[in-house]
Amino acid sequence: MGKLNKAGFVKKFGRSGDTKYFPVYLSILESDAYKSLRPIEKCLLEEFRIVNFKTRANGRLNLSVEVAAKRLGIAKNTVMPAFHVLEERGFIRCTVGEVYQERLARLWRITFLPWNGREPTDEWRNWGRSDAGGADECSENSETRSKN
Repeated sequence: MGKLNKAGFVKKFGRSGDTKYFPVYLSILESDAYKSLRPIEKCLLEEFRIVNFKTRANGRLNLSVEVAAKRLGIAKNTVMPAFHVLEERGFIRCTVGEVYQERLARLWRITFLPWNGREPTDEWRNWGRSDAGGADECSENSETRSKN
């Protein structure tokens, strides 16, 4: 239980240093694109946000189907379509395609967060509009991997 103030209520502020949190954007939660997601897709989106929170590497988020399935406790065949739906709705975009021979997974970015010093693209806002383009194939529009 949190610390109590003089009136006996839990303090709103003064969280301990080990508490981690990130914002929830109401505009996203109320959007048609988000409302159309199934629970598995919403959970996968939160996993992307957790990976971004831990790494601060939006645009280079490494979350493979296998890792996502393990983190969500579901089968790979169940989580794979969720990646496609999130990309089709405009919540995530592939930035670098997979290199199967080198055992490197795709890299992703979350469209409602800044990346590479750029403003968020918020592609999810365009979902459902007739003039909105579909999801780009990762292999067509991907950056090259830098060799370290």
